[in-house]
Amino acid sequence: MITDEYISGFFDADGSISMGRASKNDPFKTIKIDFTNTQLSILLEIKQYLLEKYGIPMAISTKPAKSENHQVSYTLSASSNQRCFELCKIIKSRHPKKRHRINTILKYHNIVTKRNGKYSPREIQRKLAYERLFFWSTFQ
Repeated sequence: MITDEYISGFFDADGSISMGRASKNDPFKTIKIDFTNTQLSILLEIKQYLLEKYGIPMAISTKPAKSENHQVSYTLSASSNQRCFELCKIIKSRHPKKRHRINTILKYHNIVTKRNGKYSPREIQRKLAYERLFFWSTFQ
């Protein structure tokens, strides 16, 4: 049975949280959260749970096997900032790097991200500092 705790543990084992530009012209990075596994059924259950309980839609993509010794894998993804922010409120990661990234998003994302996309020079600096903090890690 899928629970919030199950999703948190699954994320620590088979999940990732990152930031990247949606296109080369984007001035700022977008949050992306992925769950990857070879068992499609598990990802479908997580997808259904998150949609039904929290209204968070996610997409599943297929990654072909890299060699004949590998299996096809599947990735459950959320790539909009708002969906990822909502997921961050649910996931209680115990992984130090992932926990740092989630906490950074929860603490700063809504403060430094403007809905209209218009930033003053000071706001641009704060947004870029947030992106640098997201990637900062004492484990590097």
